[in-house]
Amino acid sequence: MEQHKQKRSASLRQQALARLKDASPSLSDLSHEEILKLAHELQVHQIELELQNEELKTMAAELERSRTLFFNLFNQAPVGYVLLDKHGVIQEANRTFCDFTQTALGEVMEKPIQSFIYEEDRAPFLGRYRALFRKPQDKQLELRLKRGSQPPLWMRIQAEKFLFEEQDQQPLERLLVAFIDLSAQKEVEEQKRKETARLQALEEITRYPYQSVEDLLRFTLEKAVTITESQVGYLLEVDEEAQVVKIWLISEGVAERSRLDLTGYDQPMPLGETGLRVEAVRQRKAVIINDYTAPHPHKKGYPPGHIEIERFLSVPVFEDGKIVAVVSVANKPADYSETDARQLSLMLDSAWKIVTRQHLMDALQRSEERYRTLVENARYMVYRISFVPQQHFEYMSPSA
Repeated sequence: MEQHKQKRSASLRQQALARLKDASPSLSDLSHEEILKLAHELQVHQIELELQNEELKTMAAELERSRTLFFNLFNQAPVGYVLLDKHGVIQEANRTFCDFTQTALGEVMEKPIQSFIYEEDRAPFLGRYRALFRKPQDKQLELRLKRGSQPPLWMRIQAEKFLFEEQDQQPLERLLVAFIDLSAQKEVEEQKRKETARLQALEEITRYPYQSVEDLLRFTLEKAVTITESQVGYLLEVDEEAQVVKIWLISEGVAERSRLDLTGYDQPMPLGETGLRVEAVRQRKAVIINDYTAPHPHKKGYPPGHIEIERFLSVPVFEDGKIVAVVSVANKPADYSETDARQLSLMLDSAWKIVTRQHLMDALQRSEERYRTLVENARYMVYRISFVPQQHFEYMSPSA
């Protein structure tokens, strides 16, 4: 290989010498003054070449700086970028897009973009891709990107079309697509939706034409299951002084999803024998368990026929500083959050205030009935006089 290079270099030198001999007069034919002038011209030309070389080095350094700057801007941008061809195949992608999809760059290149889009959003995206590629201006789409085992990530996409010149070929059309993270915005929207649903549920609870306290609490329990997107729920009655607890109500989903024998389910049980169902009583605060399979010192196992619990949320209900009830929901598709606990607590607190008011009204009515019975059966006359606006009898017993 090295000998070949040496032979080629010698051949080129011989060709150059032959061309110089044919193109230029011999130095022996030049006068002294002509030789000095030629040397001067060569020196000037050498300096020009040196200046051009320095300029080329400066331009190369600037080009490298620009390339590095573009590389950093492209890969470290907070927005995900992919360069697609007309078929939607990824030609380039930045690190942010790889982070969004939890993939390596090698797993992204030359892959169709739809393989990274959440299944439910693929068909709408593919249905609009041709129009987006043809004229991307003023077009925006919202979709979700897959993230391995993590929940999908909401994105807004915007695009711009580019032409890439190729030597001796037709220009290549490419679509630069920006993926903008909407997770924070969607979280705010979800919180607003949940808050609206909770307020609506509270209004429905306060206006519910209940026939009994149990009827009201059953209605509230079903609302709690719905609002927290759970599958099942139950309400425990707690007596902290006696250290006993009993199941007060269970949601409709329990009977549908289990083979649990509910005979005698409402019998009192010692507080220390009920496992995680009363963990909210022990801790005196909301308890969230998003991995029910994990070990826990207070687990007591399932009763025969009980459904499998994956996620669990339990909230205590207080009255005059004492825990009087515990409401629990389970098996939300996603993890329970502090927001879920707060909403559940507010719902049950509101319902319990109605229960307390109803208890007071019932007690007052019973007291009035006892008082009326005593008065109406008294041997002596009983009466009540009012002096406003003038003196008159308001009531006189039958014995009068």
